[in-house]
Amino acid sequence: MTTLLNTFEAEFRVRLLDVIYRQWRDLGSPFSLGNHPAPTEVIDPEALLWCSLEFIATDARLLETVLEWFDSNKSSLIQQRLNGRSADNEPRSLLWQALSNKAVSGEDSEMFQPLDGLESPAGLADLIAKVTNRSRGVSGAERLGRPRRGSSTLLLRARDLLGPDIRHFLLVYLLSNPGGGRLRTVQRWSGFTYRGVSEAAKRWTFADIVSIDHGFCQLNNPQAWTELLQRQENLVLIDWFRCFDASIRLLRNLAQAKLRNLSWDNPVIATFMREAHDAISAPPLGGLLSNASLIAHLLDVFSKYDLILAAH
Repeated sequence: MTTLLNTFEAEFRVRLLDVIYRQWRDLGSPFSLGNHPAPTEVIDPEALLWCSLEFIATDARLLETVLEWFDSNKSSLIQQRLNGRSADNEPRSLLWQALSNKAVSGEDSEMFQPLDGLESPAGLADLIAKVTNRSRGVSGAERLGRPRRGSSTLLLRARDLLGPDIRHFLLVYLLSNPGGGRLRTVQRWSGFTYRGVSEAAKRWTFADIVSIDHGFCQLNNPQAWTELLQRQENLVLIDWFRCFDASIRLLRNLAQAKLRNLSWDNPVIATFMREAHDAISAPPLGGLLSNASLIAHLLDVFSKYDLILAAH
């Protein structure tokens, strides 16, 4: 049973990194991953960066990708979304501060929590120093290619068109929900205030871009925006912060379970897995979950181990 726990943890970690690598490749990073169908899920660059920070201590290629992409695309990031996720007991907060050129040190952290493969405050301090003292030449930018043209980069294309404010979130959400949707959902997904979302939508009503009825909003001419942004069919809008956070929480919980010598059939393990599965398989913000190939890649490992567990 302990072997099953180790195997599941390792396989889930590999699949999560697969998803991370594929998204970075679609953003132009030089990952060679073989031929995969173009994903239909829209990349959230802030969620991708936040998740990637969990693994950069043990993945030199991912560390290089994060540093190069951030330094080349800093203006494309909405840093307040990441600032808002910082917490005293979250080691990624220190890495984010180092990445965004704030002076930090992990050596004296009394609230230290381990990252993937990083077990001590001294190790965290070394990684922070590596991030802080990175070179910022042009060589990294030259290694980055052009982002994929497709569903996965729709949010960034909308950001290029409208700027890094609430309007591009609103537009992508409405494009993924042709029948309209709730402004409150845009607020929760984007991290902006509801007042900001509501005021942006209200201004669009004056230009006859959207119609609003008691917080329900709909594009009046979605076809024009579809052509402008080259929206693809089968577009799926995922709350990647929710999905990635649930995945990392599962890996951290399983690591703690192994330290406590919990067995695979312990009900605590089942609770960890069920909570992660429910978060990852939650209905998307737009589109159909059945069209979400990256989500299916993560969920498949749960199905596989359900069968193994049933056989025991």
